[in-house]
Amino acid sequence: MSQFFPTDDDPLARHLELCRCHAEALLVHFRLGEVILDIEARERLTIRALGILPDSEADRFGELAGCPGFHGEKTGRSATGLLAAVESIERHFGQSTALAYGMLVLAGMHSPVQLAENAARLDRLFDRVVSAPPVIQALDLAAEDRGVPVKDPGPWNPRTLESSTPSGSSFQRLFAVLLAVRDRVWELKPNRASTPFLLPQVLECYLGNQSSAGNSLGLAVLDAIIVSRLGPAVSFHVENDVLFLEVLIDHKSVYWDTTRPTPLSFVPVNGAQPVTPAGLFAMAWGSLATAHFNSGRFDRAVRLYERVLELVPDSAATLNSIAACRLRQRLPDQALAAVERALECRPDSPEAHYTRGNAWAMMEQWPRAIAAFKNAIALRPDYVEVYNNLGFAFQRTGAHEQAVAAFEAAVEIRPDYAQAHFNLGNIHLELERYDAAVRCYREAARLQPAMAQAWYNMGQALYRKGDVDPAITAYKRAVEVNPKHFGAWHNLGIAYRDKGMKDKAVEALERAVAINPSLMR
Repeated sequence: MSQFFPTDDDPLARHLELCRCHAEALLVHFRLGEVILDIEARERLTIRALGILPDSEADRFGELAGCPGFHGEKTGRSATGLLAAVESIERHFGQSTALAYGMLVLAGMHSPVQLAENAARLDRLFDRVVSAPPVIQALDLAAEDRGVPVKDPGPWNPRTLESSTPSGSSFQRLFAVLLAVRDRVWELKPNRASTPFLLPQVLECYLGNQSSAGNSLGLAVLDAIIVSRLGPAVSFHVENDVLFLEVLIDHKSVYWDTTRPTPLSFVPVNGAQPVTPAGLFAMAWGSLATAHFNSGRFDRAVRLYERVLELVPDSAATLNSIAACRLRQRLPDQALAAVERALECRPDSPEAHYTRGNAWAMMEQWPRAIAAFKNAIALRPDYVEVYNNLGFAFQRTGAHEQAVAAFEAAVEIRPDYAQAHFNLGNIHLELERYDAAVRCYREAARLQPAMAQAWYNMGQALYRKGDVDPAITAYKRAVEVNPKHFGAWHNLGIAYRDKGMKDKAVEALERAVAINPSLMR
């Protein structure tokens, strides 16, 4: 319940006052007989004329849609612009509407129609939660505590209960509501932990037939919207990339696990750090950017990572992610520019030193790459991927024994690292240590049977040491895994020729030429 007055520096307040005046004017027209309104419309307009905001998110978003400064196309242009809009909406509408609006715009829901559709879906889900008998019962008891008729409990707010009821009684009733709501959201999706994180995706999962709903970010946002709509203030905490909620009722904190149906707790999550609103939206944009990165849309990922930097300018991890995008695009100069900024923010970042090494390696600046990789290892001695790339850099400089030592360190740290076993095999093959090479390739192929190159190189090592039959077996396995591996077909043909198997040799060589006609030159 709020009364708004127009101010020069608060366009949303002015717009909401215009909406209130519009409702009042319609009622005047009705009393003059100039318009026809049914009872429901008159009740809704009367409440709005009193300055009371609509209950439903759909109606609230409808009012937001009429305010030019809050069109999704405009607020979605920048991270700081959206955050400012969210802060303004929270002042007037409360946390639930602000969080819903911000996360929907972030997800690309910019048009009034898209926002209205998703707001209506939020209303449907909220109704499913609060219409459950245990939730109704808990809300009824909380309403009795504050003297509200049971038939119309309305939204509850712990801050309005303290003056009328004993603290212990108020807390117990409100905690019972929170517990009933928590049980209900898990009842609706018993296996809700999954991968979606954007609010429209999580809503679709919750309202659909999917057995799961979202990851900790998506679930935390949805849970916070539901809980804060009932009144309590909700804040976010993160530990090991998992978000938890802190719900404040009657000046007491209750902690809510978003990914596991564990009991509500009064003990803070060990090691969890508070997340500011800017930090929350930065996490969401970062997750969206990473999704684009994993799909190969690197320019789009960079634009989203840059939005994260609007909110968290000194985020070394985000700058390093931009550098990783530029490396995938084979733009090492731009990658170096980003990673140098990352190291200015955090000189002790092993990830940034690793990325710097990869950029120098792409530019074939091997001594610089080696120095960067060594810096990364000094900061994180078990950084297995760095050992692998360090071995490759040593190999390119001709420092074969140092390369062997680096690859061996990688497989010692992570014995199932197929690529490091393969690279170690390459060094042994280059040094004509064929038995050692075969052992490495065999292990790489065991760990990753679809690695055709491991089978091919194994065949190379076996053939060079004079084991033609095992070499044939290895080459055949390579072409089974990758029928277009013309090198394996070619060498298989040569091995068949050496065995006097002319027909098979011709067939294999013809397959090689069909795939790569340049072999005929």
